[in-house]
Amino acid sequence: MAALTLLLSLQSAVVDIVRGLSRVEFEFGGQAFSIRRGAGGDAALPNRYYQATRKCPEHCIEPATAAPVVATLSELEVFTFMQQNVSTGSGLLVDARLPAEFSGGSIQGAISVPAATLVKNNPYREDLLLALGVKGALGQMDFSSAFDLLVFDDGPWSPPAR
Repeated sequence: MAALTLLLSLQSAVVDIVRGLSRVEFEFGGQAFSIRRGAGGDAALPNRYYQATRKCPEHCIEPATAAPVVATLSELEVFTFMQQNVSTGSGLLVDARLPAEFSGGSIQGAISVPAATLVKNNPYREDLLLALGVKGALGQMDFSSAFDLLVFDDGPWSPPAR
């Protein structure tokens, strides 16, 4: 009986994002999103992400900081950003991967802004920055009223993440 109780408590702890938090809900563009682990839900993660035992994939031990000037957030900090910034319209969750990767699946509520679109020689760079809330013209832009951005890519080993 004790083994069954232990097994059931381990299963519930594995499925929760953290103990007692089974889902994170937020709104974006007038649409409600719910992210949780396990079967069902709007954005259930694949089983390999919530199993207690799995083989370590390549690059599984990641640095706590992607680069010295990049604030690296934990999963819970990302969820807090989604609830406090994305839901209130003050922030955007930006997937900086290529469009093909984005269309293959992303975090719900994320928008696609490939890192390559922000290169200096992109003739649409100014338009993109203006869409992100920046004011003024290139070289004299004011970022004070721009959206707060939480940008993610394939991980710290990905060149655009640096």
